[in-house]
Amino acid sequence: MADYQAEYDGYDVTNTYTPGKTNVSGVKIWNDEEDQDGIRPDSITIRLLADGKETDAKTVTAADGWKWNFKDLDISKDGKEITYSIAEDAVKGYKSVVDVYNVTNTHVPETTEVSVTKTWDDEDDQDGRRPQNITINLLADGKETESRTVTENGCIPSIRYRDTESPDLHLRRSVSPVNFPRQELPEVPGTRETEKSSCTL
Repeated sequence: MADYQAEYDGYDVTNTYTPGKTNVSGVKIWNDEEDQDGIRPDSITIRLLADGKETDAKTVTAADGWKWNFKDLDISKDGKEITYSIAEDAVKGYKSVVDVYNVTNTHVPETTEVSVTKTWDDEDDQDGRRPQNITINLLADGKETESRTVTENGCIPSIRYRDTESPDLHLRRSVSPVNFPRQELPEVPGTRETEKSSCTL
């Protein structure tokens, strides 16, 4: 008989069959800009389902490499193959997508805008000394991250971007929001501050 091992004892015959076993393993993929916003949890919970019913669960951490493995699972029950699947407990701030036995958690980091207004108080450029443009530098935690040229008609070019675009800032961002002071370069001699030009960084 296929898949059975026969043992003979005189006129007696014993047929032995060992049910098949399988494993279910997977990995967590974090899509959150290296935890830029500092909200990645210390652990997650992965639940194993057999034909839609929960049979086991594991707590998974970074120490596990964000990997899991359910071992020695029966392949069949009552002559029918078991369909295994997994589910993850909700992770706050993340959207989860299950792909077979792997899970991708996505979190889109917060963004912000910085608006700059240049005010001229020079009697409508009476002496003709007003420059055609000025440069505005954007600083994140005191470090320059962007520069924009501002003209009478606004910014060249105008952009929207992540507030922690610089790769070395995400660790600080996880502790507290990044502060964006504004620094204007260079100083324009002979001017004070009323006619306005605006720029959004």
